[in-house]
Amino acid sequence: MIQKLKEIGIEKSLIAINLGPTGNTSVIKDTETLHNLLEQIGRDKIILVGLSKGGLTVSNYVAKYGTKNISAVITISSPLGGTMLPDYFMPADHIARVELGYKSNFTQELKKNLPFYHIVPTWDHIIVPTDSASIDGPNHKSKIYVGLNGHLSIQDAPEVIQYVGDWIRKN
Repeated sequence: MIQKLKEIGIEKSLIAINLGPTGNTSVIKDTETLHNLLEQIGRDKIILVGLSKGGLTVSNYVAKYGTKNISAVITISSPLGGTMLPDYFMPADHIARVELGYKSNFTQELKKNLPFYHIVPTWDHIIVPTDSASIDGPNHKSKIYVGLNGHLSIQDAPEVIQYVGDWIRKN
């Protein structure tokens, strides 16, 4: 995504953080990893962009640490309201079900306080139902993605790159 953002003229410093495989990691642990990395970077006016579970991680970061050094949060196909898949396929105490389950306490609490932008797919094989990738409210703006890219490849869709670029330019 970084290269594609540069191709459309985004000149800001862009850093990609790969938090590794997500199936058995906790959003809370990933938030701590993100916090430690951002502390090392030591910059202000950071725009956090999170894909899928990464959207929950960047949202949780802002909920826990505030917006002192954050100017915007952008989520792409993120299960902000949870997703039904962990409810069907994971044991009740599995971290993916506890944090990512549909309307889980974790996602319901997280979405109360955050100003951010959402890219919401009309179809996604992981985010079920897809409207859980959006939050309504005065501090939330959503764009609907109607293309054919799937859950992870949505980040490569030209219109998604444009949405992210437009929001970065505003902030």
